[in-house]
Amino acid sequence: MRASSTSPATHLIPTSRSRTLPSSCSISQYFSRGAEGIDFAANLAISTLDFGTFHLYPVPWGATADPTAWGTQWIADHAALQKSVGKPVIIEEFGLDADDQVTPYKAWLGQVISSGLAGDLIW
Repeated sequence: MRASSTSPATHLIPTSRSRTLPSSCSISQYFSRGAEGIDFAANLAISTLDFGTFHLYPVPWGATADPTAWGTQWIADHAALQKSVGKPVIIEEFGLDADDQVTPYKAWLGQVISSGLAGDLIW
């Protein structure tokens, strides 16, 4: 049975975006304590969902000390969940309001590639 009875079998059904990871993941802020958003790992494991999606906006989420490193780890943690659950995961959108966006975006896109994340969408 599909997650949505109105979706044809040829349409893939994703999870919604992630703002919460299990406490076993590396990000040690409120995102990994389950206080905010959805449980990405639990949702990704739902048998009728085909793939996962997540967003990355470190500064508005409180990761102001080193948003580049925080975002790189956020991507790595989602890639690890992709591997453990066995379903593709993509980063749908990301952003950083900074004078230098090139450096963090290169780091984040490099992490998408090196971690084996299924893909990214430039917003």
